[in-house]
Amino acid sequence: MAISRMVKILIAGHLSEFPFFIDELQNSSFIHLVDISGEKGLSLSSLSPAVVGERPEEINSLLLKLEESRVFLNEFMPHKSAWERITEPVRAVKRDQYTEVVNTFNPSLILQRTESLREKRAELEKEQTELEEEKAGLMRWRSVSVPVGYRYESDSAFAVSSLMPEERLASLDRQEIDYLVTREYGDMRAVVAAVHVDDRGILEKILAENEYEDVPFSGVDISPAERFENINSRIEEINDELRSLARTAVGILEDFDKLDIMLEYYGTLQNRSELFDFWISSENAFVIAGWVRMQDIEDVEGIVSSYETIICEQIPGDREENPPVAFDNRPIFRPFQLLTRLYNFPSYRSIDPSPVLAVFFVAFFGLCLTDAGYGIILSALAFYGIRRTRTGRDLLWILFWGGIFTVFAGLATGGIFGDLFRADNPYINSPFMSGLRQKALIFDPMKEPMTFFRLVLLLGVVHVLTGLVLGVASNLKQGRVAAAFIDNGTWLAILVCLLAILFSTDMCVKMALVDMAVPPLDPVLVKPASAVLAVMAGTVFLFGARDEESLFFRFFIGFLKLVVLSGIFSYLGDILSYIRLMALGMVTAGIAMAINAIAFMLYDIPFVGILLAGVVLVVGHAFNMAINLLGGFVHTLRLQYVEFFSKFFTGGGRAFTPLANSMKYVRIIE
Repeated sequence: MAISRMVKILIAGHLSEFPFFIDELQNSSFIHLVDISGEKGLSLSSLSPAVVGERPEEINSLLLKLEESRVFLNEFMPHKSAWERITEPVRAVKRDQYTEVVNTFNPSLILQRTESLREKRAELEKEQTELEEEKAGLMRWRSVSVPVGYRYESDSAFAVSSLMPEERLASLDRQEIDYLVTREYGDMRAVVAAVHVDDRGILEKILAENEYEDVPFSGVDISPAERFENINSRIEEINDELRSLARTAVGILEDFDKLDIMLEYYGTLQNRSELFDFWISSENAFVIAGWVRMQDIEDVEGIVSSYETIICEQIPGDREENPPVAFDNRPIFRPFQLLTRLYNFPSYRSIDPSPVLAVFFVAFFGLCLTDAGYGIILSALAFYGIRRTRTGRDLLWILFWGGIFTVFAGLATGGIFGDLFRADNPYINSPFMSGLRQKALIFDPMKEPMTFFRLVLLLGVVHVLTGLVLGVASNLKQGRVAAAFIDNGTWLAILVCLLAILFSTDMCVKMALVDMAVPPLDPVLVKPASAVLAVMAGTVFLFGARDEESLFFRFFIGFLKLVVLSGIFSYLGDILSYIRLMALGMVTAGIAMAINAIAFMLYDIPFVGILLAGVVLVVGHAFNMAINLLGGFVHTLRLQYVEFFSKFFTGGGRAFTPLANSMKYVRIIE
């Protein structure tokens, strides 16, 4: 439950050794740089190109072009399923191979070829789209084999091609108009109408009054049928050109692996370019500063000592400074850092709740599912995913451990695919499974709901009290003694005293909080617990709002804090929130039992009964597991964030992001 201790260091040296030193430092990923560029120093533009290399803006531009080329070429790679893309490991490249490609491969050649192909494809696709749109408009006119433009006019004649409703054709039955119906489309008719040029106005007026549609074609020397055929021919030519272009692109794929290496190289340079916004430099020297984890300081000093002109010194950090946060947990707890990060990064001087969160999270998650069968399937699937995937492993580990605890919770409550293997008249006759269920069973929540009720309330009390203990520790670590005692310690004492009073009187028996006829604690505890309770309550009332200047508001808000604002009723509501664990657990068990009952009702149907029962069991339990897996995860996470973190968590930290190489496409191995 630790946050790595950070040490601030200052590194200075001669610029002649800077390129080699910064390359080694970046490979090691040890230092989180801090900005000291406000000090007097030379601007980036005055530095030697041998030191800076390519300008940051040039690197960013080249990296963007390489990314675009990779995206383009990736379309022509052999197709991979979504699962293959997820599970495919990052390609490993040896250091000497990486160096050779960086020194010998010219990315401008592949950029020129891919850019030319991209532009050509874009032109072809644009033309193809325009032709397809024109083709769609000509569909109604593709049988017209004479030139009939949108408007056609000669010295003696005027013709119009249009589409009219069938019932409006009678309007063209005039002596001045000659028309031809070329095609039928439901209630619409394709019409070519012609008049003497002197009667043009008559035809246009009739068409305007009778809902006509113009033909989307303005050719005069070519008919719609010919244009339609030409469009089809050109579209086919474009498709041939696109196929040829694809073959050319496939020929470039032989350099795809080298392109990945160059992307990593320029990505690394892009990361390094941030350094030049932070450092101080002169004509001959450079100075950088940053945070290093305490366990890495010897390695950094070892790198520095291998250079003649470079020195490293630890410098005292200011109490007001906010060092970056790096988690330092055992491997079993590291996946649960994901849940902490989703909430917020803890302050550097507070505590990391990930290990404690891990224990409570898997326990609560298991109680929400309460089925050993579901737990085995979940853990098996999660472990398979861990072995096969390269992303999302933290979440999979969380589900794996949640599944493991679900097995124990399921055995304790008799849940193995619901009541499939119950001892009395089981659905499936398996003496071993029925015996295992009976031996592991501690209580059946469907028969003893109050036992489940008491269990989740007990877990809620323990969870809340643990949060208050962590609050005391966190505040003391940050030097806030008053907050540790008044905001956390008093409430820890108040809750313990209330529990002592509750369980040393008949109240706990009347409320069925214990399965006993007498209170479990000695009544002699009532008086001392009441005295301590009064003192702690008075402390909250007097000092809970100690920062308020007005005496009236200090006591008024102190009273609210004692009763409402994070007060007694608030804690009561927090503890009652844990009943959701019982509700979700019983819902999972209830639905599983209903699925079993339905399946074995169908079992007796002749011929198809076994098949139907099997389908209902598989589909039903899969659905029940999936829906309650989601519900259990969300509600368990809510209990951590709302009821637990609110007692102690101090956020506002920033992640430890050391200067490092880009590792997006390839992994460099020595």
